Amino acid sequence: MAELALARRVAVLGSLAWALAAVATLVLQAANADPGAGLGAVIGYAAAVPSAMALVVVFVGALVGLVVNAAALRDPLAVRRGWAVAVVVATMLPLPPSGHTSDETGAPRVLGTVTIELHVLAAMAWTGGLLAVIALLGMRRALLAQALPRFSQLATVCVFTTAATGLLSGLTRLALTPGLQWYSALFTTDYGHLLIGKGICVLVVGLLGAHIRFRLLPRISSVSRPLVLRWVVWELMVMGAAFGLAAVLVGSPVA
Repeated sequence: MAELALARRVAVLGSLAWALAAVATLVLQAANADPGAGLGAVIGYAAAVPSAMALVVVFVGALVGLVVNAAALRDPLAVRRGWAVAVVVATMLPLPPSGHTSDETGAPRVLGTVTIELHVLAAMAWTGGLLAVIALLGMRRALLAQALPRFSQLATVCVFTTAATGLLSGLTRLALTPGLQWYSALFTTDYGHLLIGKGICVLVVGLLGAHIRFRLLPRISSVSRPLVLRWVVWELMVMGAAFGLAAVLVGSPVA
């Protein structure tokens, strides 16, 4: 099937880009910590800093994903279905807990780790799945009419998971910060403002997704393809804004 072969080629390129991005991020972080540092300093930084070591794991996982996807592209029967997905999930797991939750201990750290893992996995499945469906099947009306309603069921679970875990993670972070009252810090700190902005983006994306699911999907076979794609592009654009706010949020102090 041409779409499946194209998807595997995209997966190979995506794995390569992921590996290169992990290396670039590691080098930039090391340079920020010690300007002018050489290769030895980068290696030492990776060994000493949890978030840097997580990037090393991501790099290795991305390379494994590259090999798995390349093998599937060359011989589809050589790789069992789901292996590539398992590699991606395993590769993503080390990075999220290396952020804010790495400073916590005990039950808050366990809760924070589980919450942020679910948050990231749900957001990635939601965004990546939608992008893949549109990019690979957007020009094939019949296949799009079959795939989009099925993906919509997964997206519904993902949007609620993303919203709930993001809210819980952010409010927990505020509540555990000494000297802050979470309900006032939400409106008086930069962290709180970013959290509100991200929440608004998730809400808007959810509303756009609801419009697609309940207004467009019931008549997907008769709706013009440009109309569906236009609504999906809007959803992806707001998702991009949410990811941007999330990136800033991770590096922002709470107080």
